[in-house]
Amino acid sequence: MNLKAIMEEVAETLSGVTELRVHAYPVDALSTPAGVVAYPDGAGVTFHGTYGRNGQGDVMIPDLPVHLICQRVTDRAALDTVTAWLDESSATSAVSVLENRAWTTCDLVTVTTADFTTITIGTVEYLDVVLHLEVTVSG
Repeated sequence: MNLKAIMEEVAETLSGVTELRVHAYPVDALSTPAGVVAYPDGAGVTFHGTYGRNGQGDVMIPDLPVHLICQRVTDRAALDTVTAWLDESSATSAVSVLENRAWTTCDLVTVTTADFTTITIGTVEYLDVVLHLEVTVSG
């Protein structure tokens, strides 16, 4: 499993979402709308999970957070933006592009949850939708 390659492929995949500038790792500064693939959270990376045909276990990242940052939290357009990102039938759906990709760095990416929070950039508070991805790599 190559964590860097997975994070880069997630960022590349999300760059197909209209007007979203995506970073494959945390950055010091960004312009919205932006996406940031963060480091694995919680349990980190789990090795030797279930055993496949070759006797080697799967590697799993139970929580790879991806921050999708849009307009000011008080901007009415923010609701339209996050609705499109989460609507699996939308052409600008982040969930859809992540779950329907033919992955090369891993076997499966599943969006398990989406949390809503805010992030302050400078003095402005922006809406931050955090997608939690479960990533599986066969052993």
